[in-house]
Amino acid sequence: MNNYFLVFVFSISVLFGAAYNTNRHFNFEHSSDSKSYIKMANGDYNVTVTHKYRFAIPLVVNKLSIILNNLGLKSERLQMVLFMIINSVLMAIAAVFIFLILECFGFSFLISVLSILPFLTSRWAVFASALPLVESLYICSICGFLYALIAKKYKILYLFILIGPIAKESFWFYMPMLFFFIEKPKIIFTLGFTLLSIAMFLLVRFEIDYLFPNSNPNGLINALNHIEMVWFSVSRMFSFKGLGELFFVFGWFNLILLFGIFVTKQRFLLLEKSKIGKFLYISAITLAQMFLSGDIDRMFFLISPIYCVAFAFYFSAVLVKQNDSTLKIK
Repeated sequence: MNNYFLVFVFSISVLFGAAYNTNRHFNFEHSSDSKSYIKMANGDYNVTVTHKYRFAIPLVVNKLSIILNNLGLKSERLQMVLFMIINSVLMAIAAVFIFLILECFGFSFLISVLSILPFLTSRWAVFASALPLVESLYICSICGFLYALIAKKYKILYLFILIGPIAKESFWFYMPMLFFFIEKPKIIFTLGFTLLSIAMFLLVRFEIDYLFPNSNPNGLINALNHIEMVWFSVSRMFSFKGLGELFFVFGWFNLILLFGIFVTKQRFLLLEKSKIGKFLYISAITLAQMFLSGDIDRMFFLISPIYCVAFAFYFSAVLVKQNDSTLKIK
């Protein structure tokens, strides 16, 4: 437990400096997402249908800002700072889950800590930590969900079955993994939590629609707009600019990864055959979200847990100069 707290402190320390600078100087008027979530934190849900149901973080910011205002702590930037603190904590927790995934593969403490740096130092981790956004809870849910599946930690798994779809409706893409990779004795219990998650998801949407009946209702139009983004995303992905954006999601860490692949000539897919199916599923879902959103680099960041495991595999292989495709460093 002390090691995990140390990883959390390390992670939030890496994130917070860049997050504070970004939060302090970012022009929120250029971000429609940020403007929506700031409005929601002020109790105004008359925002796009894409944003209005992602209430969790704006609601917490709203309640905390009321408490702090009543205590005499008033500032124009109070809500911005609260978004930054909450998001940074959630991104640090996500990093701990990635660390735990690395431990599941048997990597040492040092290799595991170093291998979460591509995640922590990505510009998208900084944006998710710094800005009035809700991506942090979604990313944390994905990392926690994947860790729970790999480690068979069912209490954590059931928690994220409930939280994930509320964090962001795209989480439903990941839910079929339960019935591909769950142990048979747990299927009935898992199905029960899945049904409860569906009920909570629908209840939240009905409640928000009831409380804010004049907010934007064009859900079907929004869904069709996402489908129309597919061709744009594909063409952007294979453009020079698009390839550059994808490369710099993890930046120069890619060179270490490529160096490891070239020097060791090992096959990452042989690392743990029992776990690779989950990785391939996550990769396919990430690709689908890249096509549907148009923000190919932001969606590519969701592959972070897999990237960090691949990075650890090749980085450690280079360090010890071994050619063992099931490398484990203790």
